[in-house]
Amino acid sequence: MHLLKIAFTLCWLSTAIYSSGQQAACFRQAGGNVTFDGSGALNEYNGYCVGELHGVKGTPEIKLALIKYLHREHGVRAVFIETGIAAAYLYNRYLQTGDTTLITKPALVYAQHEPAREFWRQLYIYNKGLKDKLTIYGMDFERMEFLKVMKLLMRKGGKVPAEIAPAIDYIMSVTVADVNSDSLIDVYDRIKSSFQYNRDAYKEYMGTATFEIAEQVLLNANTSNKFAQRNRYMQQYISTTLQKERLGRFVVFAGMNHVSKADDGSLYSRLVQKMPGRKLVSIAMTCMNCYDRQLKPGQRLAPFRGPYAYEPDSVQFKGVYSRYFDSRCKYVMIPAAVTGNSLAGSYSDYIVLMKDQGEY
Repeated sequence: MHLLKIAFTLCWLSTAIYSSGQQAACFRQAGGNVTFDGSGALNEYNGYCVGELHGVKGTPEIKLALIKYLHREHGVRAVFIETGIAAAYLYNRYLQTGDTTLITKPALVYAQHEPAREFWRQLYIYNKGLKDKLTIYGMDFERMEFLKVMKLLMRKGGKVPAEIAPAIDYIMSVTVADVNSDSLIDVYDRIKSSFQYNRDAYKEYMGTATFEIAEQVLLNANTSNKFAQRNRYMQQYISTTLQKERLGRFVVFAGMNHVSKADDGSLYSRLVQKMPGRKLVSIAMTCMNCYDRQLKPGQRLAPFRGPYAYEPDSVQFKGVYSRYFDSRCKYVMIPAAVTGNSLAGSYSDYIVLMKDQGEY
């Protein structure tokens, strides 16, 4: 009887935590869209760091629902994503114009598969009706998208100064088909070198406003040559941008390692260290019975996917999903602490539960 009473008490306490101020929040399917009911869970924060599963089908829906919720409820207009400044320029142009060729020819990172493209289509529709528009910020290093941006910017120029004419011809003619091509770095460095050496000529040709866009892309401090320092450069870019543009609340979407609370060198931890006046939250995605296209062939259908700090703990995962997943929701967000897993709690403040995400 005594043991039964203790068990009942523990069960009651966990339920009380689950249903009180630290209650679950539901992502609901509403027609063709997924909406997020935050249930007040995120009210106390002004910076939201979301660790995403890049290769899982449900990720774009969760991101879209969170962006809409954070904009509607908390006025978040600044959306930082794990891509370069050039890609962000193209995404913002797409959100302004609806021209799909900006993000599909070639397909940008985060627009290479249908669920991700649907994310951008729906974000365009949502943003079109807003008075306070959303802005995408690319905080990572430049990939092959920079070449498309440079071609677009160069077409806006006037009479070509003689000293940069060969470089302009090179920019307009060179192609790189593979985003991971080693030649991409060489192309970037060659154009960057010409730009740095002939800044005045480029400014004369392009005009001040267009020149400044090219300058941001070509002088991006975060480069693939300094891959190990990405978190530091991303933090510096976010901090500088928030201050320069006087932005309030913001949201960051990046791979889960970048938002780990357990790693002092993660993007999240660096932001906390450099922004003592802001209260940040770390949110990590998990998935049960999900296809993850980023894993090696033969390992992509994973029974459990989650933050790296507790990924192998399949027993804990089973308990989390059986106890906290609500069948009335498409996805569920819960405080990491209520799972009873100390690693989960040290890694993030909240975890999002996805399940049964098939191949796409």
